[in-house]
Amino acid sequence: MTITSYASLKFEIAEWLGRDDLTDRIDTFIDLTEADFNKRLRVRDMEVAAATETVSGAETVALPDDFLEMRDLRITSTDPQHSLQWYPIQALHEAYPYSGQNRPRGFAISDDRIYLRPIPDAVYRLQMIYFEKIAPLNEINATNWMIENDPETYFYGAMHHAAIFMRNTEQIRVWTEKYEAGLRLVEDRSRKAYTPRGKTRARPYSGYIT
Repeated sequence: MTITSYASLKFEIAEWLGRDDLTDRIDTFIDLTEADFNKRLRVRDMEVAAATETVSGAETVALPDDFLEMRDLRITSTDPQHSLQWYPIQALHEAYPYSGQNRPRGFAISDDRIYLRPIPDAVYRLQMIYFEKIAPLNEINATNWMIENDPETYFYGAMHHAAIFMRNTEQIRVWTEKYEAGLRLVEDRSRKAYTPRGKTRARPYSGYIT
């Protein structure tokens, strides 16, 4: 089995299913697998950095379209830089109940936007480190990091969802075991990448779910 792209993934799924009546369902099985990845995985390959700016007097800043979860948000246009503290949206408004403007110190995420308090009194440059959605495979986007690094996990996930669709209890068990093992390998590789060689120290982590 050689899976390197969207086309080869679809080919292998079709070969293993061996059912012409499920050909039109293969894209759905792949879509469901990608939805699983985005819900369950928070690994190093999903981390990206992006810069944006506040607007003086505006409480919110738009999130990137591929945003899943924040790792870190800081103001980089001041010296020193300032990390912003995360709050649930209600707690942010309770911590900063007044509408006065100043340098932001806290943030919350709601409705695909970053809410800042205090409300910015100037233009501040922000840098966010966040987990991005895995780019979905299709005819135009033939590859992504997941299929390049873990093609078997993609395949197992699609077969897992196919077995559920077919209500085949034995096949569900077989493919679920393989799929779960594949996801654990992806997570284990990420943990090892985060851990420096030699003396191990605890690495602070703050994950903020939308």
